[in-house]
Amino acid sequence: AAFNSSFYAAKTGIKRIPNADQQAMLTTRFVNIEKSMAEMVGEAELIFDFFGNGDATSAGTRMATMDRRYAELNQNLALLRGLVRDFQKDNLHLQQDEAHGLSEYEFGLAGVILLIVCLVAIYGHWVSAKIKETNDTIMAQKLALENTSRLASLGTMSAGVAHEINNPLAILQGNVEFIRSELEKPDFDL
Repeated sequence: AAFNSSFYAAKTGIKRIPNADQQAMLTTRFVNIEKSMAEMVGEAELIFDFFGNGDATSAGTRMATMDRRYAELNQNLALLRGLVRDFQKDNLHLQQDEAHGLSEYEFGLAGVILLIVCLVAIYGHWVSAKIKETNDTIMAQKLALENTSRLASLGTMSAGVAHEINNPLAILQGNVEFIRSELEKPDFDL
């Protein structure tokens, strides 16, 4: 019973094999195994019938026939195992070829990734240099702005000091002008 359930499960699994030629060859092997198994079981039933009827001589003769059927069954099973082994080897070679093709693709992809990383590093260096240059320019402009601000403050202060100095001077100048105009008058008397 265990053999039959395993056998029919394997036979049903043939349908999942994508290669139609392999399916056909396996199906043929399974049909041959079923035929050999049926012939061997038929011989066994005859042997039991002969033994049941007390005919040991005929049962002995049928045992030799059953042994030949058993040998045919084993030969068909061996052929099936060989066929499966060959298919597995072929599939292994196909998978190895695919893996080799993928490894070449992976090397190419690794090269592209390495190139991208190098380009990113170069671009990062360039951006870093530009940022430093921009920061240097900003610092220079900041210093210039601070100097301009100091000069503007100094100018404002100078204007304020000048205004403070000019106010008394303007008063003095106004007084001097007044005195001069008084002195220039013909009726001035000391």
